[in-house]
Amino acid sequence: MTNNRWEALFNKNWTAISISILGTSIVFGLCTIGVWKFSDYKANHWGKNLRYFNKLSENYNDSSIAYEDTNQNIQEYFKEYQGNEFKKKRIIEQLTTISNRAKTHLRVAKDIYVWSVPILSISTLASIVTGICLLEITRRGWENASVWVIGIFVTSSGILAFGTAIPLLFNYEQNIKIHTQLYVNYVNLEDTILSILAAKNSFDFQPLTPSDSEDENLSQLKNEVILDKLIVFIDNSMQQLHSLNYEINLRGVPTLEEINDNINPPQ
Repeated sequence: MTNNRWEALFNKNWTAISISILGTSIVFGLCTIGVWKFSDYKANHWGKNLRYFNKLSENYNDSSIAYEDTNQNIQEYFKEYQGNEFKKKRIIEQLTTISNRAKTHLRVAKDIYVWSVPILSISTLASIVTGICLLEITRRGWENASVWVIGIFVTSSGILAFGTAIPLLFNYEQNIKIHTQLYVNYVNLEDTILSILAAKNSFDFQPLTPSDSEDENLSQLKNEVILDKLIVFIDNSMQQLHSLNYEINLRGVPTLEEINDNINPPQ
């Protein structure tokens, strides 16, 4: 039966089939562009209140710009820490690294989302069109089926196979989850650092007695301990979080047998 199917297909009017394939490809292409534009608009709308979201443009990729932004934002927290310029510079560098990593993970998560929505949407549309065409071809038989229906079926089934394989191959769902969580972790780490500086949390430094509170040297020592331990704390935290994952599932590539089974389910 399979040989008869291919023989009937080869005897068709290939000019009409080619026109049908081209027209269907154009329609699916326009739908893909439309869905991609919509998903990008919604991602920008949903993310406008997220930290660093408005800094994902190309203009903010310069590390010197990121350093100056961090330096300006943190100066208010450094007012209580006179001197220790070298240590404060190191903390600014660490915060700049944290912000750059947060922006990187946010960018990756956003891009994967914007890519995944049109692919999954068009795959769903292609599966519906393929099913309708297959029903019509099955009802009439390959010999009597319209060449236009065959052209649409060939195109939609190819798009369906491609659209099904891509999300599995590049692990869209898992990668979005990983990078979103890393973005949240880095933002939380940044908030923790600023809270420590604002509250002058001394990491178990001995509390000051009333008589000690008048000793400026002891107060300066406490500030130095805070900055010393904060630098170590930041380094340790960044080492635990440091990860630039992008998972690819090579087993997600369908075989020819799997593609054939999807297009022609066994009876």
